[in-house]
Amino acid sequence: MSFQSKIVVAGAVLLFGSTPLAAQNTLPPVGTAVVYINSAEVVQDAPGSAEAQQTFQSEFDAGQSELQVQAVAIDSLLKDYQATEVILTPEAKAQKQQIIRERQAALQTRRTELNTELGQRQTELLQPILDAASAVIEAIRIERQYGVIFDFSSEAVITADPGLNVTAEVITRLKNQAE
Repeated sequence: MSFQSKIVVAGAVLLFGSTPLAAQNTLPPVGTAVVYINSAEVVQDAPGSAEAQQTFQSEFDAGQSELQVQAVAIDSLLKDYQATEVILTPEAKAQKQQIIRERQAALQTRRTELNTELGQRQTELLQPILDAASAVIEAIRIERQYGVIFDFSSEAVITADPGLNVTAEVITRLKNQAE
């Protein structure tokens, strides 16, 4: 999984809730072979993140409302069918059943489309934040001559020395760039 993919996952965690690790105020010595960041914390604290989260939540809520309206309409059709089923001819029953199935299929299709659209929108909203974070992380790696910077929020890291955490520096630089 690429670094950007991991940050997108961390962005999803941000949008649906996460608890950041404590910020570290001191940096590991220059030339340290391996250091780490917490990308979920970086994305959460990066400038523009709160606005991206608000925008996404608003668009998510609108999509859920759209789906709810369609579901209520289908439920109404179903109740109407059940109430009149005993007096309908077999042809009328088949016709109403077909309409209900078509509407249910349309709702499922729209739900899938909406999930795809929201996933793309989330990526679109996070991309400027991810690009800025990647640039800052790379600048820190070069300036401090770090060999490798791992993402602590990935599942591959089990434990790490808090003294190797450079997350606070990444966040500080991102905020300074935004000013």
